[in-house]
Amino acid sequence: MDSTVMMDQVVISAIGVWLIQKLKGWSGLPVVQAGATKANRILSSLVAILSASGILVTANWAGAEGTFSLVITGITIQHVATFIWMALKSFVFQEAWWKLLKASQASVAARG
Repeated sequence: MDSTVMMDQVVISAIGVWLIQKLKGWSGLPVVQAGATKANRILSSLVAILSASGILVTANWAGAEGTFSLVITGITIQHVATFIWMALKSFVFQEAWWKLLKASQASVAARG
């Protein structure tokens, strides 16, 4: 895997965690609140799936520079497996970012 794809996945996962944290504080979306673990996991999974699909297209883009056409052909087992793998990795990265964010908030609160 290209290292830029790996960094894209890490950055997109961090942005996904930030977005979910912001949505938790928004009163217009009461389903996603701080205590709604299942809803937050579902939202996190959707972010992971969307980011993996974009990364898959970016990683496998074979167009010449300056062209913006996309040709979709048959879906192969390899593409499906790659998509599932990238979605799982994105979800794991989101979980890691969330744990880091939670740990840093706890240490700041402990310092008072």
